Amino acid sequence: MLVSRATRLLAWALVAAFIQTLSLAADPASTTGRRQTEPYLVGVGKADITGPISDVQMMGYANPDQIAGGLHTRLWARSFIVVDRDTGNRVVFVNLDACMASQAVTFTVIDRLQGIYGPSVYSADNVVLSGTHTHSGPAGYLQYLIYDITGLGFVKETFDALVEGIVLSIVRAHDGLAPGRLRAGKTRVDGANVNRSPTAYAKNPQWERDMYEDDVDKELTLLRVEDEEGRGIGAFSWFAVHGTSMNNTNRLINGDNKGAAALFMEEDMGSGFVAAFCQANVGDTSPNTLGAFCMDTGLPCDAVHSTCDGRVQQCIGRGPGWPDHFESTRIVASKQHDAAVRLFDDDKGLRSVSGAVESMHVYLDMSNITVWGRNGVRAGKTCKPAMGFSFAAGTTDGPGAFDFQQSDTHGSAFWRLVRDFITTPTEEQERCHAPKPILLDVGEMHYPYEWAPSVVEISIVRIGNFVILAVPGELTTMSGRRLVRAIGEKVTHAWGLKGGSSGTSDVGGEHNGKERHLHIVIGGLSNTYSSYVTTFEEYQEQRYEGGFTLFGPHTLDAYIQEFARVADCMIGDGGNDSDGEKQKSKESRGDLNRPCDDPGPRPPDLLDDQWSLVPGVIVDAVPWGARFGDTIRDVEKRIYRPKEIVEVEFRAASPRNDFKTGDTYLQVERLVAETTSFLGRLGRGALRLIGMDRAMVSARWVVEYTDSSWSTQYEWQRRTPLSPYSFATIRWSIPSSVTGGLYRIRYLGTSKNLLGQVTDFEGTSSEFKVHEP
Repeated sequence: MLVSRATRLLAWALVAAFIQTLSLAADPASTTGRRQTEPYLVGVGKADITGPISDVQMMGYANPDQIAGGLHTRLWARSFIVVDRDTGNRVVFVNLDACMASQAVTFTVIDRLQGIYGPSVYSADNVVLSGTHTHSGPAGYLQYLIYDITGLGFVKETFDALVEGIVLSIVRAHDGLAPGRLRAGKTRVDGANVNRSPTAYAKNPQWERDMYEDDVDKELTLLRVEDEEGRGIGAFSWFAVHGTSMNNTNRLINGDNKGAAALFMEEDMGSGFVAAFCQANVGDTSPNTLGAFCMDTGLPCDAVHSTCDGRVQQCIGRGPGWPDHFESTRIVASKQHDAAVRLFDDDKGLRSVSGAVESMHVYLDMSNITVWGRNGVRAGKTCKPAMGFSFAAGTTDGPGAFDFQQSDTHGSAFWRLVRDFITTPTEEQERCHAPKPILLDVGEMHYPYEWAPSVVEISIVRIGNFVILAVPGELTTMSGRRLVRAIGEKVTHAWGLKGGSSGTSDVGGEHNGKERHLHIVIGGLSNTYSSYVTTFEEYQEQRYEGGFTLFGPHTLDAYIQEFARVADCMIGDGGNDSDGEKQKSKESRGDLNRPCDDPGPRPPDLLDDQWSLVPGVIVDAVPWGARFGDTIRDVEKRIYRPKEIVEVEFRAASPRNDFKTGDTYLQVERLVAETTSFLGRLGRGALRLIGMDRAMVSARWVVEYTDSSWSTQYEWQRRTPLSPYSFATIRWSIPSSVTGGLYRIRYLGTSKNLLGQVTDFEGTSSEFKVHEP
């Protein structure tokens, strides 16, 4: 009887399996069916790039007094790779929680990748590194002196952390390559950005401004990365807003609003998901949405010069959480996060990405480009790099020093005298940059090595009907719009789409009878950094952005011309274009007398020339009888509630002894009870009845939060300059979603003795209770 029943069950199981096999074969959405139809291999990866969090300047504000002293959130490299399964072509886009990409970092990353995979898999042609523009990351990783000089030069620790993390994120994405698909869409984000130079924006033609509802771009464009089952494994979005929610008084390393948005979305989606909030045409945008006010009077700043009583120092932009910069960061991050999540989950708002994968990269000598004045660009010539007086005035996000002002087209006799002591610009250079009065003629400053770039790089990455324009700087709002319009009008027909450019990043059309939309995004601060790019009209106003447009008034027109040439080359060399389109593109690009296989002049590699005055860690010490990790100020002996702050202070050592890469400097731990026998399933009450509750239940400490969590802060400081004694304060802002229970805070440090030996140590707070929400 038992044998007979088992036989019948086995027979029914075989029948069911056979039926299921037939249904899977007939289902186009099944794994087998999809594997044959998905056009791409996709992979995502993420790795830690935090680096030093103390005793180095923070990158962005160029404020010598803004020295890092702790950590709010870790910094990450987030990568996605797409491979065209028909051609084998692939592209890599890496979003960095860094102020900008660096030419030297880009060189080194590509060299490392070619050492791993050979010279033909990853190269300058298909790798794009793009910074989020956080102003709260460590400085010292760019190879040109002007960007490192206020931080006392090159910081190898920062550079190495970036390179190693970027390479690891790409390796992880490469190792995860599998059949998948992409979908893209856009949505509006309000209340997250404003224009910080509206007087310059107003100089653009009225007809052009009338094309747009706002003086900053309010659209967020999202690329959803899916596996072959349709499950989301990553999201990369582009939205223009400066990483300056944290102002220049902040000393805690963090990813600012874009880093926070990524952190929030990855927490929502779960382990393994990669969310990147990428930068776009950020130049004149600000997250300080309440406007700029005088700190001394509370009145609005002068609109033209951004001054208070004639000086810039008191004119400060206010974020939506003012005066709490962490709250402003959270609000602006949440607005981007909420929009991205809504779009990510909106099947109707996302359209499939399809078509060929291809990319092209060229180097440009931006100090000497003739702009021919065709296809809507203004004729002219670029200049050797130079910085204007208004550059030194800073912005309302971070004002400059002395008596410099924005919108300065004259300069002052005193500062001209100071300038001439360093280097005097030629009359030709002055005419080329006019109406910018030159403060620093960095194109003629070569000691101890080059002060500013002349050779930069641009690239176009095409994934079917999704296009990334990788630009080596900060385009203003209208600069980005002009570039997108120009390239959209050029490639729409050639890449299999019908209908002209709408003047936005989303160009409609049809392909093989099906509606397709061409998405074009600006990948800002990519591969190389060369400061700002304004329109010709904005340049005349000489706000900060115009003063920091290195290559003169025709910079944008030169970029549009060269991007158009790259687009023509791509149209002629591949994609879905017809023979007629290929011939037409070859004829048009021939006017510029530069063959498509010419990569341009390679920029210098200045790594061996770098100098640094940043001292290393000499020694850590504690007073006699004390130990590293001792608690100096413990938690309060009371029950804490959500939204309250727990704080504890320890005897510490320099965090530069160990960056804890991929690890943490702190842990917030909760005591969790667990049963040690299957009898525990009966419940503690039942066990107590039979006298076994003590024997069958144990407890362990579980890590709930680390230094990657938004709710934690790790502040490190010396109370006396050059003292070997240091102190770590750890704060935990208890989230509303916290699980009640017994908690403690653990500090993880590493000390260094006079012989250079390093030793790990720990410190732990007293236990404290947190009330259930």
